[in-house]
Amino acid sequence: MNTTEKLNKIRARCVELLEIASKRKEYPYRWEAHGKRVAFWWGDECHSGDWLDSPELDEPTAKFIAEASIGFEASLKSTIAAIDVVTSLPQSLDVHVRQVATSAILSAWPDDLLK
Repeated sequence: MNTTEKLNKIRARCVELLEIASKRKEYPYRWEAHGKRVAFWWGDECHSGDWLDSPELDEPTAKFIAEASIGFEASLKSTIAAIDVVTSLPQSLDVHVRQVATSAILSAWPDDLLK
């Protein structure tokens, strides 16, 4: 897969994940780590019975999941914006600038994240 194809695939995956996110409940939500479990809230209502719970889930991982959910959509939107900028840069722009930006995007998205 060449660079343009991979950038397009990364962008498509971001759009796909944002589409999935848009179908969740409309209510304000948050995630909380409780030891080895992660609970989610809609407004003031905790769904304590709806735990993300696994014997392999350790406390630092549970905390990471709870914290990462906050910025996930923003990171997808930022990736889409970065790809749009890189792919629309004029050919006359310094090749090094384009290569650095493209390399940063590609290295953040290994092939196994692109199903």
